[in-house]
Amino acid sequence: MTGGQPRTAWYGRRSDVLLAVGLLCFAWLGLALQQEALEAGTVALVLLIVAPLLVRHRWPLGALAVCLAASGAYHLLNYPHEAVLLPLVVVLYTVAAAGSRTRSLVVAAGTVAVTALGMAVSGVDSPVEAFGVIGWIAFAVALGEVTRARSVVHAATADRAVRAEREREAESALRRAETAQRAAEARRQIAEERLRIARDLHDVLAHNMAVINAQSSVVSHLDESSAEPPPGALSSAMRTIAETSRTAMSELRATLDVLRGHGAAADPADEPSVLPSLARPDGLVESARAAGVDVTLHTTGAPRDLAHAVDVTAYRIVQESLTNVARHAAGAPARVTLAYLPDALRLTVRNGEGERAGEGGTGSSADVPERADSYGILGMTERAEAIGGHLTAGPLPEGGFEVVADLPAPEGDRPGRAKSR
Repeated sequence: MTGGQPRTAWYGRRSDVLLAVGLLCFAWLGLALQQEALEAGTVALVLLIVAPLLVRHRWPLGALAVCLAASGAYHLLNYPHEAVLLPLVVVLYTVAAAGSRTRSLVVAAGTVAVTALGMAVSGVDSPVEAFGVIGWIAFAVALGEVTRARSVVHAATADRAVRAEREREAESALRRAETAQRAAEARRQIAEERLRIARDLHDVLAHNMAVINAQSSVVSHLDESSAEPPPGALSSAMRTIAETSRTAMSELRATLDVLRGHGAAADPADEPSVLPSLARPDGLVESARAAGVDVTLHTTGAPRDLAHAVDVTAYRIVQESLTNVARHAAGAPARVTLAYLPDALRLTVRNGEGERAGEGGTGSSADVPERADSYGILGMTERAEAIGGHLTAGPLPEGGFEVVADLPAPEGDRPGRAKSR
C-alpha cells in the first residue's frame, strides 16, 4: 500500500458518511412532511435502507441486497416511496460502476422486478409514479455504466503510459549500454592502434639502427687502429651506413604513410613493394651480416606467395630475431629456417653463444639493460597472435637462443590478404 492510499480511503469513508447522513435527513424530512408522527418501524426501515451506503464501495452487492430487502419491506408497509428512493439509486450506481455490463443489466432487472412487486402489493396504481421509479433505476445503472467505461478507458490509458515509460527507460538504458560499448570499443581500437604503431616503429628502427651501430663501430675501430685498414673497408662501412639509413628512412616514411592513411599506402596490400617481404630475403640476410651476425638461411618445402599480413609478420619476426642476436649475442652464428608446411609457415631463428647475451641472445648479460628487448619479443608475440599464429622464444639447453613462430599460411591462400583475429 502506498502512502497516498490511506488518505484516499479516509476521504472515501468520510464522503460515504456525509452522503448517508444527508440522505437520512432527506428521508426523515420527506416522511415528516407526509406523516404526523414517525413510527419506530418506519425509522428502523429507513436506517436499514440508508446504512448500506457506508459499505457500498467495499461490498456493493451486499449493500444492494440489504437496501433492496429493506426497501421491499418498506413498500409493503405502504410508506411514502419517494422518501427512500435516492439511497437505492446511489447503491445501484455503485454496483454498476464497479461491475461489468452484464452484472449491471441483471441487477437493474432484478431491482425493477422487486420494486414493481413491492409497489403492486402496496397498492400503488399510478403509472407516473411507477415509471418514475423505473426511470430513476435506469438512470442510476446507465450513469454507473458510463462511469465504469470511463474508468476502463482511463486505466487503459494509464497502462499504456506506464508501458510507454518503461519502453522509453529500456530504450534509454539500451542506448546508454550501446554508447558505453562503442566507447569501450573505441578505447580498445585506440589501444590496439598504439600497440601497432609501437611495433611498426620498433621494427623499422631497431634493425637498421643495429646495423648502423655495428658499421659505425667498424669505422671507429679502423680510424683508431694504428694498422693500415684493408683497402675499401672504410668506404664499404660508410656505404653500408648510408644505404641502411636510406632504407630506414624509406621504411619509416612508408609506415607513417600507412598510419596516416595517405593515398594508396592506406592499404599496404595494394603496394607490396613498399613494405618488406620474405619474397626478398637476401636483403634481410645481408643487412644482418652487416650488423655482425654470421647468419645462414635455409628453406624447406616449396616456397609460395603468402597473404600480405603473414608475409610482413614473418619478415618482421625474422628481422627482430636477428637484431636481438646482433644486440645481445655478438659474434654468435645464427641459422634462419623457413619451413613451408601444408597449412602454415614455421619460422625458426636459432643462434649459438656469443660474447654477450640478454633477453634474445646468450653470453654475458652484464652490459645489457634490464628492458633491452621488452618490446622486441612482446611485439613478435603480438604480431603472431594478431594473425592467428603462435610464437615461443627462450634459451636452449645446450646454450644459445631460439625463436619459433607458426603462422597460418594455407596452400592456395590468395596473396595480399590475411584474416586477423
